[in-house]
Amino acid sequence: MNVVLIAPRFPPHYDGVGDHAYAVAQALTDSGHRVHVLTAGGQTRSGPFRLTSLGATWNLLATLRGCWFLSRSREDLLLLEYTPFLFGLASPAPIAFAWLARLLHIPCVVIAHEIFHDASTAALSPIGKRYFALRDTAVLTAADRIAAPSEQRRDRILNNLPRVAERIELVPIAANCEPPPAYARVRETNGRFEILAFGIVMPRRRFELAIDALAVARESIDAELTIVGRIADKEYQRQCRDHAIARGVGRHVTFTGGVESAEVTQRMARAGASIITAREGCTGSSGSLLALLAHEVPIVAARTDHDDVRFASVVAQVDANATALGKQLVAFANDRAGAAELGKRGAALYHSDFNWSAVGRGLVNGTAGGARASVALA
Repeated sequence: MNVVLIAPRFPPHYDGVGDHAYAVAQALTDSGHRVHVLTAGGQTRSGPFRLTSLGATWNLLATLRGCWFLSRSREDLLLLEYTPFLFGLASPAPIAFAWLARLLHIPCVVIAHEIFHDASTAALSPIGKRYFALRDTAVLTAADRIAAPSEQRRDRILNNLPRVAERIELVPIAANCEPPPAYARVRETNGRFEILAFGIVMPRRRFELAIDALAVARESIDAELTIVGRIADKEYQRQCRDHAIARGVGRHVTFTGGVESAEVTQRMARAGASIITAREGCTGSSGSLLALLAHEVPIVAARTDHDDVRFASVVAQVDANATALGKQLVAFANDRAGAAELGKRGAALYHSDFNWSAVGRGLVNGTAGGARASVALA
């Protein structure tokens, strides 16, 4: 099968959507499909698939180049990695690709990473929220199938666009960084307790709460916090640094910035625990959570209204305050065998319910969308 995968970002420009696109392209190629990735940006990471950068940004010229490719090629399936912000505020690209595929009778699956933002999660004005909702609606309306990575994302789509109910289905994502086959955790019983926070540095991650939890934990144990992830908001990073200094833990908080997946794996192998403080909580659409589970890292997470019940038995979920989080980190440090057992249960859940081969099959196969989207995996 000929599959064209359109990704707003692609490695080495690391983020969850880019990592997802690379892993999907790899998995489909391994399954015997011919995959052509279209993206924008500078230098991109190659793989066992064809890769074309349409331009430096998703401007009108890049959009026209992508449309020209779709109109000239003979594709069996279009996979559109969709998140509105990564295509740019005013880019027509996602709408153009989805509707052109419909006109050309190319089955189109929209992978809804982010959709129908509310003002609290995306810092949108009412006008901005309305604008993005219109664009989201236009893209989803054109799709033959919509792949939602979690029940929460599916429900958000249906609350805003109930008429697509027959075309939407759950296709979970997998970890945006998986351990290699020979991976093993570093079993340290003494020394400083290393706490890891993993994810793109932006306000919705609430790393200031993780810093507060570190300050509480350091009242009882020798601990440090390493925040691993691309710096998307430099001003927010500066605020976090200032906050750490004000809490007296400035020397014990480190930002790595974007690093290669091999280094991510090394840091996860050494971490005594990880802390998740993101506003969206523990959901099946969180590639960073799934990466921690895959690496057997014991996880303490700030409880939210969005938490997926599947993770309740493999993540230590506590109230979203520094005292509760800090005390749980201390508990992990004082009972490392128990923490390790929790990490093992998390890895077992990951391998049973999440993997990239299953993701690829879920995107190519599907029960929604009618005849035009009934494409079987070879």
